[in-house]
Amino acid sequence: MMRLYSILLVASMLFLSGCSKQKLPDGMPKLMAVDLTIMQDGAPLDGAIVSLLPLDVNSRWNASGTTGKDGKAKMRTLAKYDGAAEGKYKVTVVKTYIEPLPPGLTQPEIRSYVLPPPVEYVHKNFAVPKTTPLELEVGSKPVKQTFEVEKP
Repeated sequence: MMRLYSILLVASMLFLSGCSKQKLPDGMPKLMAVDLTIMQDGAPLDGAIVSLLPLDVNSRWNASGTTGKDGKAKMRTLAKYDGAAEGKYKVTVVKTYIEPLPPGLTQPEIRSYVLPPPVEYVHKNFAVPKTTPLELEVGSKPVKQTFEVEKP
């Protein structure tokens, strides 16, 4: 009986250790962990969308993440797989607030309601690859980097 328990224990440990690695789709390159911190005026920026856009025009493996209260964003490829493929990237950062509709409006009121313009929290230069000054290189080791962005 003890032998059976030992076999089951070893089998379950092997099963669980295999579950910790993510299964990547065929053709997807190996991904490396990328953790970024976004700061603004020396404080963490919460709720920003951070994107890694490959400098190699032939690469289709961009990655993105959203910052938490600590300004940290974990990059994910295809919004599903932890990490980013090896390569050089432009880093874009966007944080926009769009005011929601007031509750209780009727359909005619909704159609005629004029929303105020969106509020941007990050300078527009950081929103597009052509103008963002932020760049990142992902190699064979995990990446942890902090970037400072400006207000509009």
